[in-house]
Amino acid sequence: ERDWVYEPSQFGAVGAPTLVLAGADSPPAQRAATRQAAEAIPGARIQVLDGHGHFAFQTEPELVAGIIREFLSSP
Repeated sequence: ERDWVYEPSQFGAVGAPTLVLAGADSPPAQRAATRQAAEAIPGARIQVLDGHGHFAFQTEPELVAGIIREFLSSP
């Protein structure tokens, strides 16, 4: 993860709707990598979870599940 370089050409063929979740309290390197990943995927949406770190899916699974359900049900 630390050496990975996100290049748009690697993800240019992704056609599926993509949601990338980011914890606002995650370490700076993780926030940057998450942002780069979202920018490399055409049309990806990034959602920052205020008050959460990298493991929001473990600390507040109901919140994360709700966000994912909402994303999957949106047009």
